[in-house]
Amino acid sequence: HLALMKKTHTWMSDTGKIVVEYARPFWRDKGLSGSGISQSGPLIQLYDGSALGTTNAPAICGFLFGRHAHELRKHRATPAEVEKKVLHQLVQLFGEEAGSPLKVHRHVWLDDEFT
Repeated sequence: HLALMKKTHTWMSDTGKIVVEYARPFWRDKGLSGSGISQSGPLIQLYDGSALGTTNAPAICGFLFGRHAHELRKHRATPAEVEKKVLHQLVQLFGEEAGSPLKVHRHVWLDDEFT
């Protein structure tokens, strides 16, 4: 089965997910949905990942994939470098408050053994 798994294309293989947690959903105060599509990256798709009615922190989630994910990997970007690029993009889209998250979570499927 291992040989078959290694030959099977995994559509998430060139994708990374970033979840940026904040103290409050400040983007809503500005009338923004927290969602978006970007051609310049590094995040290509973004959305408000806040779980309403839960105790989870408000969050902006996003995906990086394709050339953006491969470029970061090719240049061996550290998690801190990826975070810096993502926060810069979020500041451009949502304002200065986006640069001060509580926490940043990251998963890049390129780093997984079977993708």
